[in-house]
Amino acid sequence: MRASLAVATFTTLTGIAVAQGGPSNKEATPAPKFDVASIKRSIDCNANGSIYGGLLNQSPGRFTLNCATLVGLILGAYSRYADGHTSFSLPPPILDGPSWINSERYTITAESASRENRAMMNGPMLQALLEDRFKLKLHRQTRQVPVFALTVSKSGAKLKPFQEGTCTPVDYALNPPPPAPDQPPFCQNRIGAKATNVRTYHMPGTTVTTFTEILGVIVGRPVIDSTGISGRFDFDFEFAIDQSTPGFVSDDTHTDSTAGASIFTAIQEQLGLKLETSKGPSEVLVIEHVERPSEN
Repeated sequence: MRASLAVATFTTLTGIAVAQGGPSNKEATPAPKFDVASIKRSIDCNANGSIYGGLLNQSPGRFTLNCATLVGLILGAYSRYADGHTSFSLPPPILDGPSWINSERYTITAESASRENRAMMNGPMLQALLEDRFKLKLHRQTRQVPVFALTVSKSGAKLKPFQEGTCTPVDYALNPPPPAPDQPPFCQNRIGAKATNVRTYHMPGTTVTTFTEILGVIVGRPVIDSTGISGRFDFDFEFAIDQSTPGFVSDDTHTDSTAGASIFTAIQEQLGLKLETSKGPSEVLVIEHVERPSEN
């Protein structure tokens, strides 16, 4: 399964908060739900389009999503927006669902008087809608899955040490306040297009562990940091979009796939690192039950 993500989603990386069951002295606040919702099969959709569909209108309290597969809806609701906040971590694989969840596309139009924001509507509120209308039941498991291990190549690492004071490193998962007036601005990842199918990355003040997480999004598979390298670095590299980079989609269907280095070659030649196939533990979403919705 290939999940096609918009280039803009790679600018930051945050964690996914997963609610943990257990006793509490306070009564949990019920998650908001849509007051009215319409689900219909989409027509005239691009078969090669994003599994997440296209946003037609999402303003506070109003939700419209077109041409989304159920797989895309599940990944959005239970991964990218799982806790009502946006995450750009690699979404978990979905297992044991029927084949139609990957092919049939749907348009959802919903409204809520509570005027919740986009992340809340795409996350907890969409979860409730899928569980109600698609009769969706799923659970999370940790299983051994194919992964990549990031190691140091025989020629040695070619990483540029981060220069303190050039920017302020940030962990977006912690939702930090803006830097103090006497501090430089946050370090920002930049993605460019050197050619139709060649992408450039500039990632200042980044740890190797964070770099592996972003690599996982690019290659569509978890990447484990096996380098043993600590500290922060400025990562600069470029690679060609091809079958090994499902995190990117080229706008040109006639792209010359021979232009530019593959992600595997780029990592090794430009950074002195290496991606090796392996297996490791990873969270997966297991579908227990799902039904096609009745249209209305």
